Amino acid sequence: MRTIIVSQDFPPDIGGIQTYTVELARRFTKYASHVSVIAPEKEIANRTDKLEPFHVHRIPSANTLLPVTLMPLLPVIAQKENPDFIFHTQWQTVVNSIWTKKWHDHKIITAIHGRELFFTPFPRNSSAEKLYLNKMVRILRQVDHFFPVSNYTRELLLNLGIPSEKMTLFNNGTDPDYFRPIEVNGLHEKLFGKKRPVIMTMARLVSWKGIDMVLKALPRIKKAIPDILYLIVGEGPDRKRLEQIISDLDLKDTVRFMGAYRDERRVQYYNLCDIFVLTSKFEYPGVEGFGIVFLEASACGKPVIGSRTGGIPDAIDEGKTGLLVEQLDAEALADAVINLLKNPDYAAELGRNGRAKVTERANWDVIGAQMFNKMSNLHKNSMYQLSAKSG
Repeated sequence: MRTIIVSQDFPPDIGGIQTYTVELARRFTKYASHVSVIAPEKEIANRTDKLEPFHVHRIPSANTLLPVTLMPLLPVIAQKENPDFIFHTQWQTVVNSIWTKKWHDHKIITAIHGRELFFTPFPRNSSAEKLYLNKMVRILRQVDHFFPVSNYTRELLLNLGIPSEKMTLFNNGTDPDYFRPIEVNGLHEKLFGKKRPVIMTMARLVSWKGIDMVLKALPRIKKAIPDILYLIVGEGPDRKRLEQIISDLDLKDTVRFMGAYRDERRVQYYNLCDIFVLTSKFEYPGVEGFGIVFLEASACGKPVIGSRTGGIPDAIDEGKTGLLVEQLDAEALADAVINLLKNPDYAAELGRNGRAKVTERANWDVIGAQMFNKMSNLHKNSMYQLSAKSG
């Protein structure tokens, strides 16, 4: 079976969809006779692409413009590579596969992560936005099958009128061989001068990630855990606002911005913390469709705390691998953090359960195999139907 994967977001860029795309492409190469990826051009792409077990077509294009720049190119690539499936990691490029069907017969699959179904380039509630969303639904109805990443994103599809039989839920995964418990002895002292209780968020600094809610919970946490340290790993446009909140709440000695995260430091940061926290909130169009970072932290044996919003409840088994709090409840968040720091045995149990979850089922090897098996069944059914029509 032959597959082309189309993604507007792909390494060397960092993010959830980038991880999703490259990890699945790597797993598909174990089973497919051909796998290639189509992605926007990046400065250091040639070096990183050569390390992958699949071919990468780099299109000279900004990420957001790929649906336009790819239009004349996808039919040519499809004619050459003869895919059975074109798998889109975002719905916006599906229009390219629809156009390509004029010359090449293939099935169209798209993943659904969440935020892309809310985002539009037009003002909210404007007539232009309504036209855009109507066009989106018409495009989605021409997709053969959907792979939503959470129950939340599955519900979004159902609300748009997509029948349940056209979708299969596959939660995200992670790599437990890469994200794993490691010793970080001495790193606390090297970075902070002494060992302190640490909570951490790793995310792009945008308002809907809810980092401000952790900051608002910190004064209450400090009363119970005076030496608490909050690490913010990542960069983004919300940093100045967060710095102002830190100043207003007199938290300069309690919060550290660690800058942009790169793969070689991520495992260290996860192992450095006692608790991983990400309290994303629904802030149109921002929403956490799943939250791969929770699985990464779990793979490192850490308890996790998330907000009960979007697809986060699929990433956290409440009371088993971590805790859930309401998205705007700073007091509940503070109490959850205090509870875990005051009960290290319980926190360790959550971490062990999280590691077990990832090694047993929430990993890309298992998910990639299940996903490819589903695609194979779709392909077989399609061949059977074609054979029946011919007969």
